[in-house]
Amino acid sequence: MNLTEKLKTFIGSSKNRLDKEVEKGKYFWIAEKIEGKIVKTPLGEHIEKEVIYDNKYEYSGVKLSEVLEIPINELDSVFKNLSKKIEIEKIAFLDTETTGLAGGSGTYAFLIGVGFFENNYFRLNQFFMPDYSEEPSLLLRLKEILSGFEFVVTFNGKIYDVPLLITRYVINKMNPPFHELCNLDLLTVSRRIFKKRLKSVALGNLERQLFYMERENDIPGYMIPAVYFNYLRTSRAEDLIPIFFHNQKDILSMVNLLYTIFDVVKNPLGSNLCRGEDYICIAKLYEEKGDFQKSIECYKKAIESENIKEEACIKLSLLYKKLKMWDEAVSMWMEMAEKNIGTLIALEELSKYFEHIEKNYDKAIKEVERALHILSLKKRLLNQPDDKKLLEFKKRLDRLKDKRLKNKGQIFLM
Repeated sequence: MNLTEKLKTFIGSSKNRLDKEVEKGKYFWIAEKIEGKIVKTPLGEHIEKEVIYDNKYEYSGVKLSEVLEIPINELDSVFKNLSKKIEIEKIAFLDTETTGLAGGSGTYAFLIGVGFFENNYFRLNQFFMPDYSEEPSLLLRLKEILSGFEFVVTFNGKIYDVPLLITRYVINKMNPPFHELCNLDLLTVSRRIFKKRLKSVALGNLERQLFYMERENDIPGYMIPAVYFNYLRTSRAEDLIPIFFHNQKDILSMVNLLYTIFDVVKNPLGSNLCRGEDYICIAKLYEEKGDFQKSIECYKKAIESENIKEEACIKLSLLYKKLKMWDEAVSMWMEMAEKNIGTLIALEELSKYFEHIEKNYDKAIKEVERALHILSLKKRLLNQPDDKKLLEFKKRLDRLKDKRLKNKGQIFLM
């Protein structure tokens, strides 16, 4: 083929593409590559892709039908300060793919995924911005979709996705839809439950540690902006396909994570996902909720793990104290002092109990003297000056001796 023939072939293919653009829309070739459709709005046009999963679909060991069956309103204690009752049908799962990881006014959300349950199916809609000029169209459709929901589930959405989208709406002189939506951020909740056990609560690490799942052939998040910029330069729409799959997987993982959090919080002692450190975090959740019996059970379970035994004992004993369960509290403090588990805290709490509850100053002084003996021995062994704790116990001892003397004087006068 000579140069003239090559030029004719190129011009012919270009003409065919222009003809198709007139007939099907200027972004038809992108829509075809990603198996989506062009959607026109009063503000422009963008591309949408829809994926529907039936309730038998299973992702990393969890069926969507199982998610539909959970009494989701029982998660109220996990998501703080909720003004509405959670219902699964009123939840939209949202995730964005952006032109930068740092955020800011120069960062665009070029792909937005929204998943939700509808008629026993899970529908996942993805809104793609084929060009910067089409951002208003995409934002308008996103607002239309979100208007049917009361909650939006995100992963780090309170810090990143939602503020970024609000900025985009403001820049485009549009009203953001998020003021009417309650944001359920799964990253915040994951930190509250798993932060003691897991070094990282990034979504990928949670997938590995909780779902025992490793994504295959997944595009790393840090590469996504570069792929989009390359698409804008070259129009290589096929390079976008892994980003669409990545976004779908993120949303499905959020659905699974919500189910996992429910499973762990609802029945921590019966969950095969919980480990010792998790029980302390869950016990704290129950304590904040006012479900003290479950909190006590979780603290007791945590005590079985040697690496957190001391912390669990201290927290459980202080919960007993808070509830005025004095027999249990005193028994625990005595056992802790005897077995050298948080000894100084146990002795201090015993001295407070004997001083303020039993009014037995002799016993209170005895516990303080035991603590001073331990601290003095530590001071000599390490050749250290008096530390703050040693000075506090000395001050406590002087005060207790004064109270004992005054008490004996009052008894004598009687």
